[in-house]
Amino acid sequence: MITGTVWGLTLIAVGVVATFAATQIFLAALFPARFERMRDVLRDRPARATVLGFVALFLAIAIATVIGKAFALGGAFLGGGAAFAAVFGMGAVAAELGARLPSTGAAATPWRALVRGSIVCSLVSLLPLAGWFVLFPLLLSAGFGAWLLSFAAAPIAARTTPITTSAAAEAGA
Repeated sequence: MITGTVWGLTLIAVGVVATFAATQIFLAALFPARFERMRDVLRDRPARATVLGFVALFLAIAIATVIGKAFALGGAFLGGGAAFAAVFGMGAVAAELGARLPSTGAAATPWRALVRGSIVCSLVSLLPLAGWFVLFPLLLSAGFGAWLLSFAAAPIAARTTPITTSAAAEAGA
């Protein structure tokens, strides 16, 4: 490979990963109730969410491929919708991860947990081989599973704390 091609692919990967963090923050602010339900699912049943997400994501990709062969636009919409839901759910994974990373200003600005978690998830996903083929698919699977299970979760009572406040920050830890 030519050095320019390598740098080009690297910058594209970094740009895509950077947009994940911005997209997750945007969706968390736009859909706070759904975001909190996904976080609750990940706190209560992380393994179930990951396994369900892996199977459902695999099926969504397979169905989108089959539909895409007959109707290109239909397959693109189905695949894009599944990817959108997975990235939205990955925001809840990032928020849970960021809530477990201590910070001095966590109580004053709880949304920083989502930023910290998004940065960590993005950097871990850039790790060669293990990040590309193991960790990133696991993060997407957990996110997609949390998104699916959040529709079955009981509605959350009205909260007085911001959407990205962790349980540790609420307890004063």
